[in-house]
Amino acid sequence: MAITAATRTNLIGLVVGALNKSPGTTMLTSLTAQVEGGASLADVAATLTASAEFTAIYPTFATSEEFAEEFLGNILPEADAALIAEGVTLIAGLLNSGTTKAEILLTSVTYLASANGAVDVPTHAGSFTNKVAVATYHTIDLETADSSATVIATVTSDAATVTAAKNTLGGEVTEAAAAAATALADANTAIEAAVADAAAVT
Repeated sequence: MAITAATRTNLIGLVVGALNKSPGTTMLTSLTAQVEGGASLADVAATLTASAEFTAIYPTFATSEEFAEEFLGNILPEADAALIAEGVTLIAGLLNSGTTKAEILLTSVTYLASANGAVDVPTHAGSFTNKVAVATYHTIDLETADSSATVIATVTSDAATVTAAKNTLGGEVTEAAAAAATALADANTAIEAAVADAAAVT
């Protein structure tokens, strides 16, 4: 059974949250196959947090506090020191009481993508959802095979950074070029009609 668009967006969001990158079609295909095989989003989160890429970013030898600080720095890049400190205390406490990194990941991305997140922490929710939007464009619209951290590296809570990132990928430029080509064709048609009218008069 094919996954829904909502589930696909959730998968992309998990990759953005876990690895701070766009998945690309190769990785997304693998995660989709996992879900189609019966895995839940919690299972996918566990797969991502057990991956070599994740442990390269967040080493297994890091303390709970060290993990929390780096994780929050990546998933909330516009947060101030006070918010990071508060979050470190919360996440470290959860980890030390038995909560897994996969559970922390899934809870975090679900909240940031939710209506409550948009109301409670609009800057941070906006930054996350904007990154997911560009990652979706890179993976779904452009059908790029390889994953990429670069494509979302400059995306923030500012909507203009989404447009800029798409411009870098070529999508918005392509649309502008198509519009320019249409305008040029219309102008050529008008000129040809004018020339024909002038010829008829003479």
